[in-house]
Amino acid sequence: MKRTFALLLIALQCLLLQATTPKQDAVNREVFSRVADAVASKVSLPTAELTVAIALEMRGTPYVAGTLETVPEELNVYLDKTDCILFVETCLCMAITLKSDTPTYEAFVEQVRQMRYRDGVVDGYTSRLHYTSEWLQQNAARGILSEYTCRYGSPLKQSFSFMSTHPDSYKQLKGNNAAVAEIRKAERRLESAGGYCVVTQPRLKAGGIDLHEGDIVCFVTKVPGLDISHVGLVHKMGGEWHFIHASSKAGKVIVEPKKLSDYAVNGVRLARIL
Repeated sequence: MKRTFALLLIALQCLLLQATTPKQDAVNREVFSRVADAVASKVSLPTAELTVAIALEMRGTPYVAGTLETVPEELNVYLDKTDCILFVETCLCMAITLKSDTPTYEAFVEQVRQMRYRDGVVDGYTSRLHYTSEWLQQNAARGILSEYTCRYGSPLKQSFSFMSTHPDSYKQLKGNNAAVAEIRKAERRLESAGGYCVVTQPRLKAGGIDLHEGDIVCFVTKVPGLDISHVGLVHKMGGEWHFIHASSKAGKVIVEPKKLSDYAVNGVRLARIL
C-alpha cells in the first residue's frame, strides 16, 4: 500500500512539474518504449553497459542547443532532440529506470528530475545543475557515479565564474541580480570543494588508463571560469577507445570517429557509472 502511494505521488509530481506538451509527451513515450524494447535483452548488464546500449539506440537523434531554456523554469524532457549533457543524462536515467522495479516512463522522468536539479528540487533557474562539476558531485553523492580523474591525472586549478560574470549570455540571468547572486553562491561552493584534476591529452595518448565501457568523459575547456565544454560516453570501437556523444558538428548523436585521445585537446575528466 505504501509503495503504491509513493508511486502515485511520484506520478503526480511529474505531472505538476513537467512542462512537456501533450504532443511532446506522446513522442517521448514512443521513443522510450522503442528504446526499452530494443535493449530488453540487455537489462541484466551493468548499468554502464546498459547506458551504452541505450546510447547506441539513440544514434541519429538531432542535436539541438537550448532545449531546456523555458521561462519559468520547469522540468523539460525531450527524447527526440538533445545536447551533449542531456544525452548522457537521458541515457543514464533510462538505464537506471529500466533496471529498477518500476521501469516506466513516469519513473524515468522522476530520475531526470533527481539527476538534473540540486537535491532533486525544481525551484527556478538557479536550482538546475548548470556546471558539470556540480552535476558530477551531486550524482556521486547519490551513489550513481564516481569520478576517478585524480587517479591518473594531475591537479587542476579550476575557477567557476563564467555564468555570474556573463549574465547577459543567459536570458534567465540578464537583469536579474538575485538569480546572479544565487549562481555565484553555487560557484563559490564549487571553488571551495577543490580537489579537481585533469587527464591531459599526452597522458591519454601514453595509455595505461583503465577506461571502461560507458565511463562518462568530460572535456575540459580553457574558457576562464568554465569547467567543461562537452560530455560523452566512452565506447570501444575497432579496438580503440572512442565515445558516443551528441555532436554539434554532426548535428546529431554519433559514435565519434576520432579516437578519444585525439579529440581531448585540453584534457578530460572521467567518471565511472556505478
